[in-house]
Formats: sequence, structure tokens, C-alpha cells
Amino acid sequence: MLHGALPTHQVLFAVSSKKIKSAVIRNKLKRRMREAYRLNKHYLSDGTAPYFLIGYVYVGIGKPSDFKTLQENVVDSLHRLSKLNKKNDHDPLST
Repeated sequence: MLHGALPTHQVLFAVSSKKIKSAVIRNKLKRRMREAYRLNKHYLSDGTAPYFLIGYVYVGIGKPSDFKTLQENVVDSLHRLSKLNKKNDHDPLST
């Protein structure tokens, strides 16, 4: 983390070159995933810790997913992480 920078979630976006041969399409998918995350990251963060390390790995084959489908999957994952975080906040045994 940079000195003086505010802590934030760290996110990885990956697309397999074995499944998607074209670099242009791989990069397009990563851009779509990053944009879907950027537009919906507010579901996860309320400005307090903990900060997550998140990895999105595209494992689809054949025709790449459209933005709407990717966005729905990202929103679903952010909702799940948010619920997990809230559940752990109320657990007296969590560290």
C-alpha cells in the first residue's frame, strides 16, 4: 500500500488464455469485469474495515458473456461478500 493512501479492497481480474485464445477478447472481458465492479463496488464498502482481496476469474468457454451477464454475476458476488461481512460482524467468536 502506498504511504498515506487510504486502505481499500484489492481486486484481481483474470481470463484464461487456454479458454479464450484471442488477446483482444480476453482484454475486452477484463475491461467489462472491471467496469461492472467499478459501477457496483458501493454494495460492498461502507468505508470501514475489513478490506477484501477479491479475485474474479473468467472460466467461460465459447462465446464471451455480454456486459449485463457479467454485471449480474459481479453484483451477486458483492452481495454475498457483504452478507458474509455483516454475519461476521455479529459473530462474537470472530477475530
